[in-house]
Amino acid sequence: MTEMSKSSQATGGFTLIEVLVSITLLFMGVIAGGAVMIITEQGALASEDRYRDATELRNRIEGIKAALSSQSLATSSTALAKNLSFTGYTGHYGSAMIEEGAAGLPNLVRVEMDVNLTGAPPIRLVTYMKADEN
Repeated sequence: MTEMSKSSQATGGFTLIEVLVSITLLFMGVIAGGAVMIITEQGALASEDRYRDATELRNRIEGIKAALSSQSLATSSTALAKNLSFTGYTGHYGSAMIEEGAAGLPNLVRVEMDVNLTGAPPIRLVTYMKADEN
């Protein structure tokens, strides 16, 4: 009877090595899942920052358009600033260059804006605007 109970005990469970290996694999899976979640969150934050910076550039362009539509460059006593630097809502530094009389046309204005991002290529916006011809 003792022989029979010994054989049933030997085949009835997992060894300590098997349990440790399975726990190790489980923890590695949990750690990998956590790493994926962190990377995804960082990507979402970076994408949101780029979106905010691009929106701010569009708003600045609209402000320049409003200033141009209310004045003629040829008769204006207040010229637009040629080189501007700014800090965006997200804390990124940006610069703008405004060129009056672009392409030899007196009322054409070229505006180039850049926002320098950390760890990513800069956002660049280049557009041409027509000043009021009054």
